[in-house]
Amino acid sequence: MIELANRADFSALVLSVGQAQKYQHDINPSVPLVVKLDGHFYTGEANIENYPRPTMFGSVEDALEVGAAAVGLSFIWVLDRLEKM
Repeated sequence: MIELANRADFSALVLSVGQAQKYQHDINPSVPLVVKLDGHFYTGEANIENYPRPTMFGSVEDALEVGAAAVGLSFIWVLDRLEKM
């Protein structure tokens, strides 16, 4: 993906914070980098009672260190599940 982003006219490249840290020196500086700081995971079998739990993998500071132009976060808005949290 990084090779393709470097060769093509991408508006941005989105990577997790870990990927951005690992490959930061391979990314063309002219390609804006968006670093995704979180993810959502099931902690067991997926069902109505076991909804994806948000997990943070990095910080804005981590994103800035790898040259991010922006950060990304996911928000899952499910009211009935939030009441159980």
